[in-house]
Amino acid sequence: MIIVPEQDHPFNIRTANAVHAKIAHSTKIVMQGCGHLPFVEEPEAFNQYVIHFLFG
Repeated sequence: MIIVPEQDHPFNIRTANAVHAKIAHSTKIVMQGCGHLPFVEEPEAFNQYVIHFLFG
């Protein structure tokens, strides 16, 4: 799972997209309205994404 904050630096967004393209069967989540630290800015949503990824 690759989490991409919508408002992150363009380099980080491009890197996340490249990583997603190279990892077969990866999942990419774009967290809307977040900057570089989505686990700080939106901890509840971030945790839900991680929990769902780990435990289905």
